[in-house]
Amino acid sequence: MKPRNIIPFYEGVTLPPSHAEHILQRNGRLAASLAEAQGFSHDNPVSHLDPYHFLPTPITQEQGEKHGMKSADDFYGAMVDYLQHADKGQLHEVVPDAENIPAHYSAEFARAVREVVLPGYTAYSQEDAIKAYLKLKKELSDKEKIRLKDPSASDCDRQFVLESEAHLRAILDRIFHPFPFENGLVLEQNLNDVSTITGGKVRVNGSTYQFIGNQVETSIPSPKGGRKTVYGGGDLLVTNSYISQDMLTPSQQELTLRLGRTYDAYSTLAPHVSRISFDMVSGHDSHGNEVHGITDPTMRVGGNDPSVIESMHHLNDSNRIVKAQTRLVYTSTKKPLPFNGTLYLDMADIKIVTRVIEVVE
Repeated sequence: MKPRNIIPFYEGVTLPPSHAEHILQRNGRLAASLAEAQGFSHDNPVSHLDPYHFLPTPITQEQGEKHGMKSADDFYGAMVDYLQHADKGQLHEVVPDAENIPAHYSAEFARAVREVVLPGYTAYSQEDAIKAYLKLKKELSDKEKIRLKDPSASDCDRQFVLESEAHLRAILDRIFHPFPFENGLVLEQNLNDVSTITGGKVRVNGSTYQFIGNQVETSIPSPKGGRKTVYGGGDLLVTNSYISQDMLTPSQQELTLRLGRTYDAYSTLAPHVSRISFDMVSGHDSHGNEVHGITDPTMRVGGNDPSVIESMHHLNDSNRIVKAQTRLVYTSTKKPLPFNGTLYLDMADIKIVTRVIEVVE
């Protein structure tokens, strides 16, 4: 692939007002770092090079083609037929005889990933959500609880552990009225003692980079008082070749077994993707049995990209694996930066710092 001019892409993209400046700074610094690692130009308005777009969120194929994006070689991120193909609502089947099934939903895809996700259903109407809750309760042990999720939310926002059918109905009436008919709601088995493993791949400039690692959580003051648990970074292994199983924890090995089937399924649902990753939760049911399941796809610039892009600077034919760390530091916690590294975000309220710990030949 010949050198390109990387351009952060925001046309038609709505950034959350509270985080717009953060996203612009982070993505600008990531795009510049990616350009340096790949020998590309960066955001040069007079460049004769073909543009390579750095996408903050997935875009539709219609939008991409309008700006000259023909394939995954033209951007960092995802181009999809429907924006809902990039969220967690696609991961589950709907109940039999569902009342509402939107045009974007693929029953074939949901069947393809059924064995790698947590037990659960996606519902596109209030009546189907109640049916899904009752059906899942029958399929699981009576002691098991069910978690309700809004597929359009992140960082565990708008998630609820359901105590009963009456509790579900109250949340639907209070929080999800009118019902989000296009995006739907997810109902999944709730787990205890949960940890999150992440893994994915990026294809850019003719090379494929794969990564796997553990997420780190941190806590910040909640607007309602107390503390709120949020994403705090991760510890990754990044490779341009392969990672042997003996370098991985048992949970990471479990995720690698699930990724192959998941990649295959997404290659038909969303074929124009150059950056994709998945979170897998590992935990225990009410009987202490270990349970694993993929819960979240990410087809946008995400929390692991600082580590992945930073690692690209060190990966070559001799160096095949990089160990990297990224941390989010919220100034409200009054904690200093945990280490010296590259600052991919340096704002008054939050900073993102990344470092390479080890390069494995």
